[in-house]
Amino acid sequence: MRILDNEYKIRKHIYSKQRDEFLHLLNELDKAGLKVILLKGVYLAEKCYSDPLERPYLDMDILIQKNETEDVFRIMKNLGYVQGEYNRNTHAIDEFDNNRLNGYESELQHYGEFVKLSGSDFFSVYSVDVHHRLSTIFDSFYYDSNLLFQRAKKENIQGIHFWRLSSEDFLLHLSSHLYWHTLSIRDIISGCDIRLLSYFDIALFISNNEINWKKLFEYARETKLENALYYTLYHCQLIFGNIIPNDIYVTWDMQKVKEISNTIYDRWFNRDTLTPVGKWTTDFMERVFDDDRKNEALLSFYNDYINKVLFSVAILKL
Repeated sequence: MRILDNEYKIRKHIYSKQRDEFLHLLNELDKAGLKVILLKGVYLAEKCYSDPLERPYLDMDILIQKNETEDVFRIMKNLGYVQGEYNRNTHAIDEFDNNRLNGYESELQHYGEFVKLSGSDFFSVYSVDVHHRLSTIFDSFYYDSNLLFQRAKKENIQGIHFWRLSSEDFLLHLSSHLYWHTLSIRDIISGCDIRLLSYFDIALFISNNEINWKKLFEYARETKLENALYYTLYHCQLIFGNIIPNDIYVTWDMQKVKEISNTIYDRWFNRDTLTPVGKWTTDFMERVFDDDRKNEALLSFYNDYINKVLFSVAILKL
């Protein structure tokens, strides 16, 4: 019990310090009159969980408008943030060079990570991902940032004002982020493809917010996120039940939905998320607690994709 008590106290210390730091940053951005959208974990912890410290997060994610980038960067740097990564050997931050920063901006959805030394014995840095869009160049979907900001809603935490995505956009983003981590053999190997916390976040968000389901699926079609939405909502329904209104659920083409659930993709290998590289032979609920699912994915990747590529190359040589 003493070990558990100490673990709880350490985690409470970490989450409390992170919360104070991130709210301070949001307050500074708000005072500067910047329109910043708070994404994912920090918002969920504050607005959906009964106690913000119940919902852990490693960093804070915000979405900004491109024309406010310089002002956001200036404020963050004034608060001690730099774009780089923590060096465990030197206990200092190694700043990213321009090539890496340019790579982040041109290929990924956020700029190079902003980090700041925490001064704590229990965690090294505060980390903030500053997004300028919500998709990478490798993704088959695309969000219109202008529409996201037009539909955003203003909220506050302890008098600190910020913006958040509309309920439909927020749910769609949670779904796309969860789905994003399934589109990589590397994430499957590490177990990041199935995180029950991510599914619980979605179920909790739905229970705490009024969702216009017609708009939700319209937005999914417009952004080409239908697969991501079906994938996550179908699995939420399997795990928790009664997540989706029945009049919506009964209209689904379940053969198509199950095919989405059982197809394996890899964005890094193919540089896209449209070309399948394998198939699951076990159903989702069997995979949830199966630590060996990575072996099934790797075997399918080799048999169904690599072998075909090697065979086609051999034919060409003949």
